[in-house]
Amino acid sequence: MSTKAKEIIKKAFRYWGLEVRRHIAAQVPPDVQRRRHILNDGNIDLLVDVGANVGDYSAICRAYGYNGRICCFEPQSNEFNVLQARVGADPTICCVRAAVGDRDGKTCINVSGHSSSSSLLPMTKLHESLLPSSKYVMTEEVDIVRLDSFFQLGILPPSFHGAYLKLDVQGFEMKVLEGCTQLLRFVKAIEVELSVQEVYHGSSKYYEVIQYLENRGFGIVSWTDVLLDPASQFVIQADAIFIRR
Repeated sequence: MSTKAKEIIKKAFRYWGLEVRRHIAAQVPPDVQRRRHILNDGNIDLLVDVGANVGDYSAICRAYGYNGRICCFEPQSNEFNVLQARVGADPTICCVRAAVGDRDGKTCINVSGHSSSSSLLPMTKLHESLLPSSKYVMTEEVDIVRLDSFFQLGILPPSFHGAYLKLDVQGFEMKVLEGCTQLLRFVKAIEVELSVQEVYHGSSKYYEVIQYLENRGFGIVSWTDVLLDPASQFVIQADAIFIRR
């Protein structure tokens, strides 16, 4: 792992009050290896980062060698400002201040005390009990767009090979997918956070997302637990990567 990659990962963790130990930072996690392989060797020239927050995910992908175009979507004003400042004048990255779903218009996002837990959906008691600091503190009116509306026919160049779609949308996964049926034809891989237990009311079921993607020619190649019940160690949320078969 390069020194630059280590520093970016450490900064991303420190943002949430965590510390990366030397023996962890010295190795590349398996899910990161898989993502890096797809991005760098899978003929991908567009990374669509939905739920970009302050840009840690895209920065890590850059650090691991991805040099293609990136389009970041983030609805929260404070996080978007940080994201845009980090991107600076990089012409290969565009930042869009909007939520993503199955319609175009306006909506309200519930802003969490832990900004990566903010959602368009109400939070369940389970989520609040696991992460008390994540309780909602306010709401914010934001734009909402369909990816098909943003990536209209003709915006992608003739030399375009394929896209990597990353979704971190706190229960809104199916709505995002239903709003990108046209773009999905150009997507070669999808990374999505899946909830095994309901942490947002009305959220997408993990098996619905898996079935939807399998029916459209995608197969799962990576599963990484990200949130566990502290008592039972049962899986509550996981990150999954799908590739087109």
